[in-house]
Amino acid sequence: MKNLIDFIKTAKDGETVNVSKEKYVFQEKDCELTEIYPSNNDGGKQKVAFHIKNKKDVTIDANGARFVFDGKLTPFSIENCENITLKNFTIDFSKPLCVQAKVLDSNEQYVDLEIEKSRFPYKINGENVVWGLNGGENDCASIYIFDYDNDCRTGHKNYIMPNFVIGTHSEKHKDSCFSKTTYGTEYPKYLLVKASEIKGGNIRLTYLQRSARLIYPKGERLVLMFQQDDRSNDTIFVNNCKNVKFENVTISRGLAMGIIAQLCENIEINNCRVAPDTERGDLISTLAD
Repeated sequence: MKNLIDFIKTAKDGETVNVSKEKYVFQEKDCELTEIYPSNNDGGKQKVAFHIKNKKDVTIDANGARFVFDGKLTPFSIENCENITLKNFTIDFSKPLCVQAKVLDSNEQYVDLEIEKSRFPYKINGENVVWGLNGGENDCASIYIFDYDNDCRTGHKNYIMPNFVIGTHSEKHKDSCFSKTTYGTEYPKYLLVKASEIKGGNIRLTYLQRSARLIYPKGERLVLMFQQDDRSNDTIFVNNCKNVKFENVTISRGLAMGIIAQLCENIEINNCRVAPDTERGDLISTLAD
């Protein structure tokens, strides 16, 4: 949706830009390649859809529009601006950014996962799994397991961060390694497994002999998050700005963090939500913090 990007990008100082209440889809080809350096995240050249730079007294009112992004990109970057207001829109991504699974069975030998293939497409390639997610197919080296139900029940005291390492990716691991929570509880950092498809089009992850094991309760909902080589593409990045307001903004999906503002003065956030689309069945929204 290059026309809308250009329309907002060329807003003059003191102008209010009104956007029609529609669904707009933005792809990587629509983006501007620019260098940004968010704190506590990976910086460098990124594809940015809305790069708002060197503006004063500009309001962007989307009137309830839905901005949907497709690919590995940063939706908004606001730099060197003053008196900027963004309001009345939802940020979403067209495809799932992670995979939701339900435990069918779990024991010392394997973990069986039920995955809604129409929503979270995948295929078995040898002993690996190739996932069809945002940005295309992903045969990921390490898949972080977020135990959604357990974390909701017990809170951060029992929060652990294991990873599935599937198929050929496990070859570089001699063993599972172990980490500790902030409360000293030890857990395996890597679960070394091989994949196969079982009845119903579901996935069996069989533990390798040298792997540690975790046994998950039947029916537990897991969120599988794909570790990339970087931690980039935050949803909204604000840098070196003064008097920036966000009003009635919802982030339904985001590749990393929600809003990062650094080296700024007076950031105002009113009636904004970072929350999954529960009607769609999503369990989580952004993928970091």
